[in-house]
Amino acid sequence: MTSSSSTASGYGRQWKETSSNFNNITIAGQLTYRVGYNSALYSVFLRRDGTLPMTGELNMGGNNISNAKDITASGMISSGILKSTGLTDIGGQLLVTGTSLLKGAVSTNGSLTVDGITTLKNSLTASGNITSSQKIQGVELASTGRTSVGEYLQINGTATENTVCAPNGLQGRDTKGMLLSCVNGKWQSGAANSLSMYALSDSSCISVNALTGSCSCQTGTKAISMVQIKGTPGVPAVPGTRRPDPESQRRHDACMHASGGQQASCPPVTYITTPGTPAIPGTPGYGIYACVKK
Repeated sequence: MTSSSSTASGYGRQWKETSSNFNNITIAGQLTYRVGYNSALYSVFLRRDGTLPMTGELNMGGNNISNAKDITASGMISSGILKSTGLTDIGGQLLVTGTSLLKGAVSTNGSLTVDGITTLKNSLTASGNITSSQKIQGVELASTGRTSVGEYLQINGTATENTVCAPNGLQGRDTKGMLLSCVNGKWQSGAANSLSMYALSDSSCISVNALTGSCSCQTGTKAISMVQIKGTPGVPAVPGTRRPDPESQRRHDACMHASGGQQASCPPVTYITTPGTPAIPGTPGYGIYACVKK
């Protein structure tokens, strides 16, 4: 309301205008109100053109936000279901506390570490080596090349001599441990037809020829190699390592820089320790020889 012919003021004199700015202020007692861009009361409204920032929380009352472009946040985004119809680019770690269901291919440019059991319902194809410190178990082990065994070759398949077998070339054993070979459709031992076998371990006799009592062939026969198992060299011990955790080091350095070198107020650097591995002894080589007619 105008308090004079030249001055108008708002409630509690929160704002004031004069006739020099508004020529329609002419007499005292006029009812006036103030509206317009950049006024004090204008700041309580949310502008559609983005000229004013939010000064409090935005409550959508359970309604949708549609046709948004980029959404930038400095805090946490909380949602019951997070759905992306395109590329999802994550700059840090992806932490999932529940089950992850991936309906397409999974590709990684680095290592894949799994702490639990990995179950594959189809084939496993590898272009490099498959290494295991425990058993590799399957219905059948097929090798398209040479098979090298670093220790003993244990044959659990038992057969009875002179019984039918197929195909030729199969190797088995009888209940006493004597090696049997499938020859012409029947299981035969090395001692059949004056044939015998013996085994060496790095030139040491470990299984004698039953006909000679030593690792040698009887008269009229010669030794041929049946199985050669190459020995393996030992592996030296590897010492453990201790290195700073990169994220801990980064936080410590940032704190030191921000505090002007006041180390007492900064979090200490934590370290990642990798245990070493003990030495692994080598294994000797083995050879199984059959004595056949010359």
